[in-house]
Amino acid sequence: MWVIGGGQFGKKAVQRLLRENPVIDITVVEKDPAQCRFFTGLSVVCRNQDAVLFLTENLFQEDVPDWIIPMVPFHLAFEWIKQALSPELHFVPLSVSEEIMRRFPNASRGGTGRFYTSLADFICPDDCPALDHVCTVRKKPRPYFLYEKIKTEILPGFHTIVIQSHQILPGIGGYRPAELYKAYHDIKNIREPILLSTACRCHGVVDIFKTCSY
Repeated sequence: MWVIGGGQFGKKAVQRLLRENPVIDITVVEKDPAQCRFFTGLSVVCRNQDAVLFLTENLFQEDVPDWIIPMVPFHLAFEWIKQALSPELHFVPLSVSEEIMRRFPNASRGGTGRFYTSLADFICPDDCPALDHVCTVRKKPRPYFLYEKIKTEILPGFHTIVIQSHQILPGIGGYRPAELYKAYHDIKNIREPILLSTACRCHGVVDIFKTCSY
């Protein structure tokens, strides 16, 4: 299992994973050596390396983990695919219109070409179990799973790709390498504008862009 990011949330993820299974195989990727020192003495390996560079160098090797747990403050899947395809394709962020924003719950703008969306208009507990159909905080049914909403929302002229974040433990979500591989190969062969999202049942980050050859 790769935990990408060894900051506050990465540390919590590792501690919870080890409590659940003390012999689990965990590699933490963290570019700050000071943060890496926290893991000294724990039964984990900490790689002092940039997250995107680590994935670029290791994700297409034979020895990949069952799960990748992103705990970095940026859209890891998008940044990795962008870097991995940089020898062939140029990524151009597209403006996010108000019409697009209105289609998704509690949408807020990020950087150019990026927005965030969430079923929650409050701060969720960091150990939320993400029950199947009921919000942990509101105790009411969810109207839908957000990853399905994004996947099925028709945006004319856009090709939509959703990488689903799966619940591993309360407050810890991740995806399998195969999901990243598929998104990588899809984007490599798509020439229309793309909406790429990583999303779980309640929260998502979305990048809107197009690619062009050099």
